[in-house]
Amino acid sequence: MSVIRKCNECSKDINITLDEIDNVIYFDRKCYHLDCFVKMCERKSANKRCSKKWSEALINLNEIKKTSKEFFLDTIYKDLIYEFMLKNYNVKVIPNVVFQKLDAFYSGEFKGLSQPMKPEDLYFMWTKKIKYLNKIAVRNKQLGKKIEGASRIKYDLSVLLNKYDDYLKWKEQQKENKKIEKQLKDNIATENKINKAMLDIKQTSNNDNEEDMNDILDEIFG
Repeated sequence: MSVIRKCNECSKDINITLDEIDNVIYFDRKCYHLDCFVKMCERKSANKRCSKKWSEALINLNEIKKTSKEFFLDTIYKDLIYEFMLKNYNVKVIPNVVFQKLDAFYSGEFKGLSQPMKPEDLYFMWTKKIKYLNKIAVRNKQLGKKIEGASRIKYDLSVLLNKYDDYLKWKEQQKENKKIEKQLKDNIATENKINKAMLDIKQTSNNDNEEDMNDILDEIFG
């Protein structure tokens, strides 16, 4: 998945993908290639008549890159969610009421949300839970509740909303597990280095002892 934006500096298209997301800047509601943005800031900073915001942008470039990445991540995953809905809910057009609900999720204004829901989190949950949601739809149909199309999208979003806090706990646990795994790997690597160093010392010591013994034998036997 990629989104196309036009660079406000060179006017060329920017093909924004998850792999290339670090090379794009979003600043003052405009998009730039990273190189174009830096060169533009340098040029405008050298002009005393230009606003100080360009020199400040260079100073705060790392922070701008961070917020740009967050912005484009949200943009890409919103597009992925849109494509996912078209593919899995047998609809050709997504009504505005669905987008309004999604916007309320993203902003955290939807009742029942403890915090804003990132599009990336929603996409991950939705794709992982679609089989579960399909089973719920089958069961509802057997009970005489036929929920389809946009109505089912809204229904499924409500189900995912109820699972969001559990997902966040799971996500945090995964981060903790990765930290523990990294620490274990680091400990093993450190232990291996120590063992190698000890072996090197032992071998060096053995070599030194052999040389000392040879010297003594040479002195005894001439």
